[in-house]
Order: sequence, then structure tokens, then C-alpha cells
Amino acid sequence: MTTHTLSQGLILLRFPRVNFRVVWILCLLLVGFLLVSYIVQANQLTRTSFSIASYEEKLASVSQENEELEISLSQASSLANLESLLKSLNYVEVNKIHYIQLLEGQMAAR
Repeated sequence: MTTHTLSQGLILLRFPRVNFRVVWILCLLLVGFLLVSYIVQANQLTRTSFSIASYEEKLASVSQENEELEISLSQASSLANLESLLKSLNYVEVNKIHYIQLLEGQMAAR
């Protein structure tokens, strides 16, 4: 870049010659790079959204299975089932409870 001064005090700038063919090639390369970057990012975004949808479906099915298991657990541990289980294991109902009374200071020893 060169400068020239005129008699009125103005400064005239002269820029070097630019090869516009090189500028156009660089611009086209930049546009191509940006286009490829856009396509790659769009592909990654699509892949991620499909993964999220898949995980949401798995979460819904696991939640449904969890609810079913909680219902079956509450049904299995109900009092009616417990009584029938105790009867099938030949347990009998306790009629009278006998407690052993110990005097103060006494402990069981071997």
C-alpha cells in the first residue's frame, strides 16, 4: 500500500492489485466448507433426536413394567394372601401367650 499526498493536504491511498480469481476460489472453498459442516451437523442432530425418541420409548416401557411390578407386589403382600400362605405352611394361630418372668438382676447364663 502506498500513500501520496496532494497539494491540498489530502492523503491518497493506493491498494495493491488483487487477483479476483483467487478471491473467488477462496470464497467458493469457504462456502463449500460451510455447506459440508452444515450437512454434518444436521446429520448429528437427526441422529441425536432419534436416540432421544428411542430412549423415551424405553423409559415408558420400563415405567409401565415398574407399575405392574408394584401392583403385583402389593397384591402378593396383602393380608389375604399372607393368611393363605401361613395356612399352607401349617402355621397355627396363637391362643395364649406365656411370658417368663425374671427377677431383677438375674440373667440367663450358660
